[in-house]
Amino acid sequence: MEENTLLKKRRSTSRIENSLRNMKYAAIGQVIVTSMSFITRMIFVRYLPVEYLGLNGLFANIIAMLSLTELGIGSAITYSLYKPLADKDEEKIATLMGIYKKTYNIIGLVVATLGLLILPALTTIINNTPDISTNIYIIYLLFLLNAVMSYLVIYKQSLLSADQQEYVITIYRSVITILVNFIQIIFLIHTGRYLIFLILQILATILLNITLANIVDKKYPYLKTKAKKNQLNKEEIAKLARNVRAMIAHKIGGFIVNGTDNILLTSFASLAIVGLYSNYLLIINGLWIIYNIIFRSFSASVGNLGATAEKERLRSNFNTINLLGFWLFGFSAICLSILLPPFITIWLSEDFLLDSQVVYVIILNFYLRGMRLSVMTFRDTLGLFWYDRHKPILESIINLLFSIILGIHFGAVGVLLGTTISTLLTCFWIEPYVLYKYGFHSSVGSYFKKYLSYSLLCLMNLAIVRSIASLISLNGVIGFIILAVVTVCLTNAIFIVLFYRTQEFRYLFKNIISRFFKRKLY
Repeated sequence: MEENTLLKKRRSTSRIENSLRNMKYAAIGQVIVTSMSFITRMIFVRYLPVEYLGLNGLFANIIAMLSLTELGIGSAITYSLYKPLADKDEEKIATLMGIYKKTYNIIGLVVATLGLLILPALTTIINNTPDISTNIYIIYLLFLLNAVMSYLVIYKQSLLSADQQEYVITIYRSVITILVNFIQIIFLIHTGRYLIFLILQILATILLNITLANIVDKKYPYLKTKAKKNQLNKEEIAKLARNVRAMIAHKIGGFIVNGTDNILLTSFASLAIVGLYSNYLLIINGLWIIYNIIFRSFSASVGNLGATAEKERLRSNFNTINLLGFWLFGFSAICLSILLPPFITIWLSEDFLLDSQVVYVIILNFYLRGMRLSVMTFRDTLGLFWYDRHKPILESIINLLFSIILGIHFGAVGVLLGTTISTLLTCFWIEPYVLYKYGFHSSVGSYFKKYLSYSLLCLMNLAIVRSIASLISLNGVIGFIILAVVTVCLTNAIFIVLFYRTQEFRYLFKNIISRFFKRKLY
């Protein structure tokens, strides 16, 4: 009995340490890579005609569309790895990785085929062919080659992620990205050749994939020796196939919901509004990437916990991560509502400000989407894709319907409200219901009570901070810095007062925040 308790404690400590290590490396790596990418983009714009930037964005979007052929298969197979990794079932892991390899080889072939079929239509997609020295077909083929190359050995990276070794991927990706970006900058400055820029990007993709593949081969040598000794039984194959079918619906629905706002804004508002909107999204998406990294860092640990722990303990961990999610997105929503307008004014000018109603809806959608992260982390890692497989299709239909109707009558704010309404009518209640019913086997009522109380406390916090922030009338950069410091400190201080006595808060700071900074708070 004591041995089991000690084993559970060791596993819990290991999961926390792995999550924090993944989070730490991912956050630092993302900041470094983003900073380097920003510098690279500045050099790109200076030394190449603006048409290249347009082609860069267009072809990146086409490749993203082609990536839909993956249809979430990776997520479904990665989920299947959690239990055999926890059980150290090497034969099962090797078998699953063999299936993964064959699947991704087929996907790479499909992407290449579809990409080549699009080639003759490029001049139709591009209304006015840009006057540039480089053939646009060659540029597109290099983009396609880069995408196809990534499918050949990328499946091995999923094993590192599932085994709570995401930090290994982050380290090598960050180092290679920084190195290649530095070389790209040198070549752009001295040659101004866009093709060299793209070829270097392909070499970076190949180098990263080969490096990580070699690491996986060394860490898991049994992948080559045990794959044929064990086969999946019919029940395991049926479960895997069911999860894949469910993820297809999620992938398609997510693409429709997230890929239509700009098109609808162009139709019902104007192209200028889309331009202004993109400036706000640049900030919002920057925060989203960082926060998404934090939650992804917990994924493998949650998957391991789900394979080894009882439901009550699983739900307790969820409550803690859910509080973390609220804290991050509630705090961000308050700061954005107060600091976005003055920041945009300083960064660009007042001419780039959106109407306040549009800004509030943008922030609301960011908050609603963020509050789903804890639920989605547990749903995906527990493999509950099947139970809400119809949700993304329903969500996309509602989104398009309300965005079009409201867009006709209210313009930009109406289009964005369509996303708000579709989220509230589908994701808001379906996702937690599925998690609690099939993951925790308990009532979802407690979740909605916390969600409501959290949101009301967030509004109260916003009212207090806004009333105090309104007293700060300093202008310029110095005034903005003072406003930002007051907003950040006051928002967090109020949250601490509200939550410091809760069990989730104490666990969060004792086991996550304190370990993150290597300090003991309790």
